[in-house]
Amino acid sequence: MEEIYPRIGFFVLLDSDREDAIIQLEKTLKDIGEQQLITPRYIIVINDKVEYNEEIYSMLGNMFEYDETQYHIVQLQIKPENAANKIDEAFRHAKNGWAYVTSSGESVPRDLIYNIHKRINIDSRSFLEKVEAASLDSDDETFISWSEFNES
Repeated sequence: MEEIYPRIGFFVLLDSDREDAIIQLEKTLKDIGEQQLITPRYIIVINDKVEYNEEIYSMLGNMFEYDETQYHIVQLQIKPENAANKIDEAFRHAKNGWAYVTSSGESVPRDLIYNIHKRINIDSRSFLEKVEAASLDSDDETFISWSEFNES
């Protein structure tokens, strides 16, 4: 089962306008770090105030083992107008898999990754059942053998 656990990364937008910005970030990171059963793949904290970087980096280092959960701080030079642009700036650090976007101070369900795993790997049909069903619903070109592929 461990081989099919979903890989989940977290983008955390630091709300640097709050007076208690670091305390709120710690709350959110604690929820991410205490996920049931499955370790997050990566965490990216998006920050627009350089004075917070050292404290954020220290917090990430104390809460996560980099070999298990990679972490990065993305320092925005110019404050983008919306969250999508902030994520776009940080996306170069993303890994393959799922991504969850949140803001500092927001709670992250501690069973989030487990519930995704349960839904896609336990409660759903088997891979072979999905392939079989897909082959019935599609044209002849959707599923081909390697020999057919190599001939084209």
